[in-house]
Amino acid sequence: MSGDDTTEALERQLQRAERELERLRAHNRYLREEIQAIHDFDAIIGASAGLTRVLENVSRVAATDATVLISGETGTGKELIARAIHAASRRSGGALIKLDCAALRDEEAPLDASFALAHGGTVFLDEIGELNLESQADLLRTLQQQESDRALQGSDARVDVRIVATTNRDLRRLTHDAQFREDLYYRLNVFPVELPPLRARADDIPLLVQFFAQKYAPRAGRRLDGVDPDTLAALTRYPWPGNVRELENCLERAVILAEGSTIEPAHLNLPTTPLQVRPDAPADPWDQIDLSGTLDDATRRVVLEVEKRKIAVALQESGDDALRAAEILGMAPRLLVKKIRSLALTRSSRAT
Repeated sequence: MSGDDTTEALERQLQRAERELERLRAHNRYLREEIQAIHDFDAIIGASAGLTRVLENVSRVAATDATVLISGETGTGKELIARAIHAASRRSGGALIKLDCAALRDEEAPLDASFALAHGGTVFLDEIGELNLESQADLLRTLQQQESDRALQGSDARVDVRIVATTNRDLRRLTHDAQFREDLYYRLNVFPVELPPLRARADDIPLLVQFFAQKYAPRAGRRLDGVDPDTLAALTRYPWPGNVRELENCLERAVILAEGSTIEPAHLNLPTTPLQVRPDAPADPWDQIDLSGTLDDATRRVVLEVEKRKIAVALQESGDDALRAAEILGMAPRLLVKKIRSLALTRSSRAT
C-alpha cells in the first residue's frame, strides 16, 4: 500500500473521533475565556493542552463548595487560580480572607476570627505546607468545628466557609516524613489542581512574551515594534525556575533597558547558569533554526520548530498511533495529519 493510501485510510479512521475532539477543544477555549472574564489572568495566558485542562477543572470545581488544594511551583499563578475559584463561585459576594501560612507558623494563628470574617465566603490558605505541626492541629480543630456546626445547625451554622489552599511543597512527602498531618492533608486534598511549570509550557512562551512586552511598554514610556529573534530564542530556551513570575519580571526589566524599539538579548540579563536545568530539553534545541529575516518570520520558525518537536515526541510516545498522539496533544486528528504532512515528519524523524 502506498504512503498516500495509508494516509487516506488513517484519515477515514480518525474522522469518527474528530467531531468530539473539536467539541472538547472549543469547550476548553470557552472555559478559558469565561475564567479570564471573571478575573485578571495575566499570569496564565496560553493555549497549551496542560493549561487548558487546568482551567477546565477550575471552572468545574468553582461552581461547587468542594475544598480545593492548588499545587505548583513558585510563580505558576496559584493565587490567581484561588481568587478565580472564589470569584466564579456562588460565594463571590462574600469575603475572600487570605491567611499567609508562612507568617502564621511562628505566631498564634487567629483562625477563629479569620473564619468568622469569611462567613459566607472563602478562606484562602496560602502556602499551607509552611504551617508548623501546632498550627496544623489548630487548623484541623477549626475545620472539624466548622463541619460539626454545619451538621448540627444546617444553614444556620455559626461559620460557613469554603476552603481553598495552595502549596509549592509536596504535602504527600511531608506527611510521609511526619512534617504534615495526614488527617489534615486528606481534608484539604478533596479536589487537587496542579499547575504546570512554565518549562512544560514552552509553546506558550511567545504568547507570554508578546503580552508582557505590550503590558510594560506604555508604563515605561516605550514604543516597541517587537522582540529580536535572538531574544525570543533565548527566552524559549531558558528553563524559567521562577516560572511566569520570573518571565514577567524579566520582560519588565528588558522593556526599561531597551533603548530602541526592539528588545534585544542584552536587555534580558538572564543568569548564565540557571537555578535548575530543564531535563526534558535537548542541550541546544535551537541551533538549527534560521532566525534571519523579519521578526514575524523568525517567530513563526521558532513556533513551528516547537510544534514539530512536540508532535514527534507524541508520535514516539504513542507508538506512531496518530489517534493516540492527537489525544496526547489535545489536537484534532485531521489537523494532526495535515501537520505531519506539512512538517514533513517521516517515520525516521519521528523517532529522533
